[in-house]
Amino acid sequence: MSGRVRMVGCGLVSALGDSLESTWTAVIDGQCIWDHAPTVLGARPLIDLARRAASEALAQAQWCDLSDTALVFATSKGAILDWITPPPAAGYRTLDVESGREMGLATTAAHLAAELHLGGPYQTISAACASGLHALALAYHWIHWKVARRVLVVAGEASVHPLFVGSFKRLGVLAAAGEGCRPFDHRRGGFYMSEAAAAICLQAAQPGQDSNAPWIDRVAWGADATHLTGQDPRGRLLGYLLEQTAAGQPVQLVHAHGTGTILNDAVEWEALHKHLSGAAEPVQVYSHKAALGHSQGAAGLVAAVLSMRMHQTGQVPPNPLSSQSLTSPALILSTAPVRRRINNSLLIAAGFGGAAAVICLKSG
Repeated sequence: MSGRVRMVGCGLVSALGDSLESTWTAVIDGQCIWDHAPTVLGARPLIDLARRAASEALAQAQWCDLSDTALVFATSKGAILDWITPPPAAGYRTLDVESGREMGLATTAAHLAAELHLGGPYQTISAACASGLHALALAYHWIHWKVARRVLVVAGEASVHPLFVGSFKRLGVLAAAGEGCRPFDHRRGGFYMSEAAAAICLQAAQPGQDSNAPWIDRVAWGADATHLTGQDPRGRLLGYLLEQTAAGQPVQLVHAHGTGTILNDAVEWEALHKHLSGAAEPVQVYSHKAALGHSQGAAGLVAAVLSMRMHQTGQVPPNPLSSQSLTSPALILSTAPVRRRINNSLLIAAGFGGAAAVICLKSG
């Protein structure tokens, strides 16, 4: 499916900044985290992160009356830090009466919808580390299907906790403290877990609307049943999604999933080389995970927010630690900021259970 759905406002809270502007300044300057990075802003980490990102996006979009606005919220684990300690009563309940704690994936979306007085439908998407892009794709379809005229898309993750750090460590996908995350580098050793929230305001393109705002041109999402936590070593699903979204058009930028892990990066790089070769100019490849860490369910929407800024500014941040890059004549992984006009970019996200998505942004 193709069509113009504009991204008219964005918000971001990350390990390197409490707003889109502060985060953007940090990544352009080549700043990085060097260990797992919680970003706790208040007593209810996920809700507080999501609220701040959503408020920034709404202010940028200048949406005042939200009575016709829908919400799609993305998360891998929900407000897990709010309810990781079991309630005193036996058995699972969605509400712990004694403490007033609400439990379950859907609670953050319900809180946001109520606090912001959103009058449209709301839904929670949980597709592991592809959650953010799956939510963006669903919102795009909602506008095309006329489920909603405007959609606020929010993704958040607040789960830097010994339980999850230990789980990822057992899988062998985490970088050692002080080593750094090096996507697509021969010396890569994994990623750092981080917390973040991102938000995007979407609406159908309006006559006379600012042409500087990129639009979602194509979306493709799917599932890879090869392995519970791994992926098809031949990258067939990713290749199919790339073909569907690139659709033969020249691509200037790929905001890759780029986790800095041994297996993922090799498969992703090969798929990009195979399906984007033949362009007049090499494609710029960027992964924000070296700078901001891997925020799991929020990562895809973080990529979308940063890519929107790349379209608007004509700047691509550096991959500061990937100085011994995997090689391909079709791809460039720069360790310095790059100035380049971007008309078409691709966003990639993948997650446990085989969830994956690729989205094409367009401007100009």
